[in-house]
Amino acid sequence: YTITETLQAGWDPLTPSADCAFAVNYPADAGREFQCTHTNEGRASKTGAKFEDLNGNGTKDGGEPGLEGWTIELWKAGEKVAEVATGPGGGYAFTELEPGAYVVCEQLQDGWTQSYPQSGSSCPAGLGPVGHAFTLDPGEDETGNDFGNYRHITKSGTKFEDLNGNGQKDAGEPGVDGVTIKVFDGQGSQVASTATAGGGQYSFSLPPGDYLVCEFPPASPTWVQSYPGNQDCDGIAGAAAGGWTVTLTSGDPPHLDNDFGNYRLAALGDFMWEDLDADGIQDAGEPGIAAATVELYECSGTSAIATATTDAGGLYAFDGLAPGSYKVKFLAPAGFFFSPQDQGGDDAVDSDADPGTGETACVTLASGETNNTLDAGLYRTASKSGVKFNDRDANGQKDSGEPGIAGVDIYAYADDGDKMLSSAEYDAGAVDSDTTVAGGAYNLDLNPGTYIVCEEAVADW
Repeated sequence: YTITETLQAGWDPLTPSADCAFAVNYPADAGREFQCTHTNEGRASKTGAKFEDLNGNGTKDGGEPGLEGWTIELWKAGEKVAEVATGPGGGYAFTELEPGAYVVCEQLQDGWTQSYPQSGSSCPAGLGPVGHAFTLDPGEDETGNDFGNYRHITKSGTKFEDLNGNGQKDAGEPGVDGVTIKVFDGQGSQVASTATAGGGQYSFSLPPGDYLVCEFPPASPTWVQSYPGNQDCDGIAGAAAGGWTVTLTSGDPPHLDNDFGNYRLAALGDFMWEDLDADGIQDAGEPGIAAATVELYECSGTSAIATATTDAGGLYAFDGLAPGSYKVKFLAPAGFFFSPQDQGGDDAVDSDADPGTGETACVTLASGETNNTLDAGLYRTASKSGVKFNDRDANGQKDSGEPGIAGVDIYAYADDGDKMLSSAEYDAGAVDSDTTVAGGAYNLDLNPGTYIVCEEAVADW
């Protein structure tokens, strides 16, 4: 006789190693009982899941989705024995496995980084770095052997020069190359650094996590940050105060336009001079006016924001200014008057002060600009005096004892230089006049210039 067993799915025979065969003889074996024992072991299974580690923390958190279509490989004794693709929800399973020691590994895909498991058995080259090592007993179902992966996220922006200092990136404002941008993690440790290039651009490829991005402007020239307007990087040595605090999640679209805006300090000033000929134009040899006061105003304001005093050569300056619109007001020292404004067509050598107020027109300073064209010419009046006298001997000279004549009007007319009073000069009117007093004296106060002085015609004289 031969006794065999019919195996059921998932089971392997252990004993006997072959069919159980025996012979029954009669009458020798009459009443004898024959036995044949079959032993079996159940096959094992290995299951797990492939998930996207959204926050990159190496743990499968609630809500983190499974990844379908990833290849998982099963290795035993240095040989690959099977591979499967993850299904919907990221699950995978190896079934009908013989008991024994195995390693399960994942095939990586481009752009993905393995975050789980973080330790375990090394996988063969070309696969994820770490796999799950395990030993299966007969009939065992090994579960929970998961793989977590994340994608890097792009974090980028532009470092630009905020020409008008308004805290916005306006059309035409240029990028600034060579500025250091650094990334810090949630514990304050630096994790990346780069320098802006190609028109102020910077870019980082970062794993999921919490980050702070800061800029480190150069010490010279002085740059002032205008954007972003927060204090996120305050306290980080060498960094401008404003920064970008972000939480990056695997699969996020690129984080763009995380820009930094800065401007350079501006300045304005120039010269306050004595305009000897009162023509409103700086001529060679005309001296500066020392110790005069100049006030600075924002064009939108009514109160001075700074005051300067001219030096020994008449120069003044306001520096450390943010981009914007400004005007200056010159305060005339006692006895001085403002020259005509904007004469001659050359803004570098004319007088910019309004004769009535001492104020200039508004000028707009861009980032880093120095405007040294705001000048003021001032002059002092001159005095012309004399005596109206009775020339008793008609010799054309004032002789001793010849008396002055009171009550006669004396006139000064502007002269074109020919020393002749023309009808046009007369019609323009006298620029000053006086009436002689007792003793015949008169005095005329005149601006610098050329004049003809005439007396009133008096009947019988």
